[in-house]
Amino acid sequence: MAGRMVGAGHEVRIYNRSPGKAADLFARGAIAADTPRAAAQGAETIISMVADDDASRAVWSGPDGALAGAPAAGELTLFAGASAADLEAVRPLLEPLCTSIVRFGEVGAGTAYKLMQNLLGSIQIAATAEALRTAELAGLDMPPVRLGRVHRTRCGRLMPMVSGQVVGL
Repeated sequence: MAGRMVGAGHEVRIYNRSPGKAADLFARGAIAADTPRAAAQGAETIISMVADDDASRAVWSGPDGALAGAPAAGELTLFAGASAADLEAVRPLLEPLCTSIVRFGEVGAGTAYKLMQNLLGSIQIAATAEALRTAELAGLDMPPVRLGRVHRTRCGRLMPMVSGQVVGL
């Protein structure tokens, strides 16, 4: 199957536990990857062919798996930018990966929304760092400041993590 994709002119990155088995594909233009994660990096589509459940788990969720570092199953929302028809065509491929798919508009809209969320997260990190520095300059005892951030405010998981790193606890 990978040979057909290479033959059709697609860029194909291959991870194989036994790289010699893919030598012909590499000679025909497929790109070798050291790990499943490296093969999946930046890919538009990921196709996996493995022998059994153990191999599947290793390829998808192992330490160097294609989904290494992704949220745990059941926590992933996909931000999509595509025509409604295109999204519906690939929905069966996407649904097993997530709990919800949100279409934000045409191609690029999902990325724009994700970048907006990244910006908001960065602003929260910067504001927390400024507030902690102000507390430090005011001579406050920092461990209770951090505990106050965790137990007394309506903040997301990001703020306790950031304040813990800044305070050094």
